Amino acid sequence: FDLGAMLAMASVEDGASSFRSKCSSCHNAEDPGVNGAGPALHDVVGRAFAAADGFNGYSGTLASMEGEWDYEALDAFLLNPRGYVNGTAMSFAGLRRDPERMNVIAYLASQSPNAPPFPAPHSDPAHRCARVHPIRRRRACAPPGEF
Repeated sequence: FDLGAMLAMASVEDGASSFRSKCSSCHNAEDPGVNGAGPALHDVVGRAFAAADGFNGYSGTLASMEGEWDYEALDAFLLNPRGYVNGTAMSFAGLRRDPERMNVIAYLASQSPNAPPFPAPHSDPAHRCARVHPIRRRRACAPPGEF
């Protein structure tokens, strides 16, 4: 799975639409510091885990995690929140479709003034298959245009 290549093709506009339809009932990404049932996601890219100002509803597991919401962490969490953070308080099942998830991540990056650049796509085509989850391997390893 080439996260850099997928993010390079992502659509901020489509991500904003998906965010509005699937995330905005609990999260806000446009206004700094406006928490809802979930933490504000404005400036989330690069922010430490469980560090939204004024939000106290984090699970113990997430609150105890070290690290930050980089692109890899956002991808893994949005794919399967409970699989990434066992015991998460978030009830959302995840964004299983890779393009939709990449679009949402691109949207979150657009709402994060200090977001780092997307990772560079891998130059080695074999890398696309090297670390792909078995469920996604067929699509990720298919020749371009097959899926």
